[in-house]
Amino acid sequence: MTISLAEHVKQLAIPQAYFDELIKGVEMDLTASRYASFQDLSLYCYRVASVVGLICLHIFGPTSARAQDYAVSLGMAFQLTNILRDIGTDAAQGRIYLPQEDLNKFGCTDQAILLRQESNVIRELVHFETARAHEYYAKAQAAF
Repeated sequence: MTISLAEHVKQLAIPQAYFDELIKGVEMDLTASRYASFQDLSLYCYRVASVVGLICLHIFGPTSARAQDYAVSLGMAFQLTNILRDIGTDAAQGRIYLPQEDLNKFGCTDQAILLRQESNVIRELVHFETARAHEYYAKAQAAF
């Protein structure tokens, strides 16, 4: 399978750096269960989602001069949406992808997330993170 993939990677001129970033992103899941800041989480999102979009550009071909911006922003939006969708599932595994700085900003504790407690604080936090995901969808739309 690797030999077949290598042939396509070469034929489609997919940069090795994209695969390196993707692997680093997956490795982050093995070593991190929390992200201190949105900047830290952004790196993870870029690596596991935006890079996939960048690889797809080599497979399907860019459709505009801003296709890379589109791929990066849409990847960010998708990954943030996945994180929001999976808050409970991730908590059951001891993971909190929402940035610790955001939890602190809203007065939310790790325990509240891990115990899946419903509260206005968590609703406000999720609303804030949802708005952030929407900003990336808007950035992607603007680049389309």
